[in-house]
Amino acid sequence: LIKRRNFPCEGSAFTVFNTLYSLSSVFSKYICEVSFKFIHKKLSLAFLLFAVSLIFGNSTYCQINEEYNISNEIWKWYKIKNEEEKRLEEFKDADEHLLAKLVLLELINKHRKKHHKQPVELDIHACRSANKTAQNAARNNYMGHWDMQGRKPYHRYAIDGGQAHVSENASGVFSTDQLDQGLDHMISMMKDNHMLMYKERPPSDGHRKNILDEHHNFVGLGMGYGEKTFCYYEEFVNNYLINSDIQISKQNVEISFTVPKNHYLTAISISYDSPFKTMSRIAVNAKRSYLDEGKSTVFLWDDDVNCEGKNCQYSFKLKDNKVAYIKVLISKKKPKEHVKDSRGSFPVSGWIAYKGLELD
Repeated sequence: LIKRRNFPCEGSAFTVFNTLYSLSSVFSKYICEVSFKFIHKKLSLAFLLFAVSLIFGNSTYCQINEEYNISNEIWKWYKIKNEEEKRLEEFKDADEHLLAKLVLLELINKHRKKHHKQPVELDIHACRSANKTAQNAARNNYMGHWDMQGRKPYHRYAIDGGQAHVSENASGVFSTDQLDQGLDHMISMMKDNHMLMYKERPPSDGHRKNILDEHHNFVGLGMGYGEKTFCYYEEFVNNYLINSDIQISKQNVEISFTVPKNHYLTAISISYDSPFKTMSRIAVNAKRSYLDEGKSTVFLWDDDVNCEGKNCQYSFKLKDNKVAYIKVLISKKKPKEHVKDSRGSFPVSGWIAYKGLELD
């Protein structure tokens, strides 16, 4: 079987088949349409990209593929980020999966641009956390915002080492037949699941609102396959704090962070969930949306927090065996003295704390 892929390029042209031919720029416009021919179907796109990069180095700019339309610069940047990230390495994306996510990133930002929202970047660590969630869901044949340990998205993300605020979209496919796991079919399913959420209409439009939230600046994308299941997760992240940290010692918790330039601390919200309790697959599938807070909340205004300029610290004691969820809220508006108003603020942290917790 023969599989044909086109690699348009600028300023150079090439056909790989035993011998590399170099042609002058005069003919480049025509030759750029020449294809990689006679490539066996099982030869991966990732291998081709690797081979081309060895031949041309960093000096040649090419589109990875006319169909995918991901620039070589973007591709190389995220490949480097993927190699540099050392957390959750067992859920690291293969090159083809990373490419699929860049295609979806472009689609997400197309939608955000249409509604005048800032673009989001791909968060490699959040992708791995999302992969972990999606793979567990697909393997155990469930779909939703809880896992079988009874944890919500902000629990999982924090346990995986995330410190920013995360908001999750979850979708998937259950089939009677075994699913095709090829790259093109994978991208197609990711797009289909994303579009189902993007096209939601009020009042059932929580996923759409999440996609278009103006404060998101990163996103992690995850997918997982079961024998007849495909699970797709979008983890939108608000990553704004500088030098953020949490220290847990027995019942004592201390957080520290720096508020970014042109933003102001509004408040800190500390809410409490019950200890995690194992859930069945049926119970997980029965649950729908989730609240981004625990059952009881302590709200601390900016003047209740110890801050020197933009650098802030706060300490508290845990409640019994409860799971604390700590959200820092910031705003672009400077708080007025003696006036407490959280309107316009947004969450930028998602720490959790409980006795015995060990964070990655």
